[in-house]
Amino acid sequence: MKKIQKETMEYRVHTAEIAGAIAVVVSIIYLAAQIGESRRITL
Repeated sequence: MKKIQKETMEYRVHTAEIAGAIAVVVSIIYLAAQIGESRRITL
């Protein structure tokens, strides 16, 4: 029984890590788009 709970916890941890990594990438892309838009407006 404990092995199943450990595997479930590991799965949740890996899922959270992947979700966090995706959020970071999306944030960087959004930030780059905002900087590009800002530079177009000021030029």
